[in-house]
Amino acid sequence: MTKPTTPPWRRAAFSASASIAAVLAGAILTLCLLELGLRLAGFVAARRPPVPESGWTVLCLGDSFTYTAGGDSYPDQLAHRLTAGGVQARVINRGVNGMNSNQLADRIDGELDRWRPDVAIVLVGADNFWSSLPIREEPRLRRLDRTLLTTRTWKLFKLLWIGIAEGTLRTRYRAERAPRDRREALETVRLALDRLLEHPDDWYRAQLGDPPEAPRVEAAVEALAARVAAEPEDSESRVVLGNWRLEAGDARGAEQTFRGGLATPFCRPLPAIYAGLAKALERTRGEAAARLALEDASRGGRCRVERRMAEAEWRLWRGEPAAAAAILRAVAREKPGDADIWRMLGETLYAVRDYDGSIAAFREHSRRLAPGQAPGNEFLAHALLRKWEVLRAKNPGAPPPQANAVDIAYTWAAAGEWGRCAEAVESRLRAEPLASSLFYTYATCLHRAGRYDEIARLAVEV
Repeated sequence: MTKPTTPPWRRAAFSASASIAAVLAGAILTLCLLELGLRLAGFVAARRPPVPESGWTVLCLGDSFTYTAGGDSYPDQLAHRLTAGGVQARVINRGVNGMNSNQLADRIDGELDRWRPDVAIVLVGADNFWSSLPIREEPRLRRLDRTLLTTRTWKLFKLLWIGIAEGTLRTRYRAERAPRDRREALETVRLALDRLLEHPDDWYRAQLGDPPEAPRVEAAVEALAARVAAEPEDSESRVVLGNWRLEAGDARGAEQTFRGGLATPFCRPLPAIYAGLAKALERTRGEAAARLALEDASRGGRCRVERRMAEAEWRLWRGEPAAAAAILRAVAREKPGDADIWRMLGETLYAVRDYDGSIAAFREHSRRLAPGQAPGNEFLAHALLRKWEVLRAKNPGAPPPQANAVDIAYTWAAAGEWGRCAEAVESRLRAEPLASSLFYTYATCLHRAGRYDEIARLAVEV
């Protein structure tokens, strides 16, 4: 009896099935190994360092979740907890609103060199897509995607895909090369200093092997450098350029930039010039060199008040607000008509939690301004809110301070009154429907109040 033979088509199908199964098994194994590697890397990076004998210097880096102005940030709370536990520690908050992980990676070396921390805490991207909570039932594919985002492998793949699809990895965000004039160059670099604006395409171009392209901020810095070289008396451009070089980690370049402005015939720019020089010297030669430069500056008979203001700014930068406040109180008595002194004093007293003194200084600043000048002091609103919190602790019925709609909204938010928070900003939003910050504040208050339908309706209206 002959043994039955397997038809060729069945053998081919079995061979194809085996190949597919092998490929799938290999892919699953690769994904598992990648996930394991990512989690192992996270575990290694999260290991706790040994406690230093002389106490901690803790550097906190991140975005608005780290910054959180007003004394409620997690670095503030960490400092209070450590102090209450008898731990000697200095906690430095270097959070910046709007910063992303790519920008932070470009700047972290300079921050570490500046502060020399024992521990650095980095928190960035907390409001990315995998952290958002849905406000209503989601489609099945969206729920599946959110479930997969609990794995680091899927996060990695999705970030890469979004980068390619949105153009981040290519040329969608290509910036114009050069600013049109001095004003635009100053505005560009100031925005970069305030929000750490960087060109998002440079890092990816390097990874792809493409030639680098100077971003707009870089071109604006070059324009300011050319301006200062051609017109050395342009102190405004010099100060902005020096601060950029300092923040970019080029302390020696910053030192040279600020030194070039010491001979200015005007007193007004000297606080920023001398303070910038002291910061640069501390980075390059140490604290003693910075102190010596400020002492030499204060010996000059001309512009003595402005030179002392420079020392106050430097001390505030070093994290010594009490010493800065003492200097500014003295110079305010010497030159009470200078609005800038009162503004600096208000910010400094806010840093030491003297909210009554801060409010009084900011109000004095407003009185000393020239006709038509707007105060623009966000610190005043925050000082009013902090004072109100102190009053509420003693009297829960204490009325909130008088301020603009957004600040009043934040006041109610601090009290957990989310409905009143939304009401405070609603009329202002309808008058300015394209103000994204107002919309965000209003939507946040509605969300915390559980009024989801109103969020959806507002979005449609806007």
